[in-house]
Amino acid sequence: MISIKKSACISPQHTFGENPFSGEIIIRKGPRYHAIEPDYSRFIPRNQLRRMGKFLRLGVGAGAQIVRENNPDAIIIGTANGGLENSVGFLDQIMKYDEGTLTPTHFVQSTSNSVSGLLSLMTENHGYNATHVHLGLAFETSLLDAILLFEEKEVKNLLTGSVEAISEYNYNIDRHRKLIKKEEISSEKILNSGTPGFAAGEGAAMFLLSEEKNTESAAIIDINTLQSDRYQDVEDFIRKFLTGNYLKSSDIDTLILGMNGDVTTDHFYHGLINNYFTGQEILVFKHLTGEYPTASSFALWLSSLPYVPAQTVYRKGENTGGLTLIYNHYLGIQHGVMLVKKPR
Repeated sequence: MISIKKSACISPQHTFGENPFSGEIIIRKGPRYHAIEPDYSRFIPRNQLRRMGKFLRLGVGAGAQIVRENNPDAIIIGTANGGLENSVGFLDQIMKYDEGTLTPTHFVQSTSNSVSGLLSLMTENHGYNATHVHLGLAFETSLLDAILLFEEKEVKNLLTGSVEAISEYNYNIDRHRKLIKKEEISSEKILNSGTPGFAAGEGAAMFLLSEEKNTESAAIIDINTLQSDRYQDVEDFIRKFLTGNYLKSSDIDTLILGMNGDVTTDHFYHGLINNYFTGQEILVFKHLTGEYPTASSFALWLSSLPYVPAQTVYRKGENTGGLTLIYNHYLGIQHGVMLVKKPR
């Protein structure tokens, strides 16, 4: 087991800081849930902050304080799109100036590894530094990389997490692919909308992981991924995942599921609820955050909290502690599961 010593989350809700969810849950209307950005100047120098795009602000903002206070042995970040808005800006400059004199800022901030790189530079951290870009499994792959480093005794603690920002470019592509909901619907009702599409979201979640065992912290027991578009493959995959950890479905106390209100893909979640997990407490979160490729990092952050807001409870169960199983998929093709031991 790997303990989560510290965590930080910037999302479309009031989740950043010492008292997450201390404010009211924000009700969204429309197809985009933008992150609530904190006052970054408390932990990012203003001269750097002025030049940062949103992707960098979210990622560095969530990770900077953790890195500065703890000096991890490695930094591993997962992202699907990186700073895509800056990538488009750089390409526009190439066209505008005919490949002449270009400012490097757009290019530097657009690379997917800019968050892990800047966190390293800001703290003079010379340890293992990596970024995983695997669309809907980018965060899970980062965690697998972290687990391997712990198993190989290469690190004692490390920072890992994920970051995504809504770019106009990606949003328009998803809209033309009919992935975004056409109708304007309240976030309170989106999970039961019964219509195709989802609301786009964004955010960053960072975790300081440690090999030290601590009963007051959540701990990651296991993680695995699957690529498939068939429900039965997913159920078999989760069954084998639990069996591999000497567990049955009845041993799970809480499920955290990535339902997003898209009637074309939520059947994976409903199938598990109806066929395999019939008595567990179920938590959901994408009506609070929107959908994005690395949203499972928010689910892990939620599982590490000693309490959760009532708005996340989809179905009450007999037990609310113990073992938590997180299951999330992206576009009904990339599936990830995490087994987490809740803090006492």
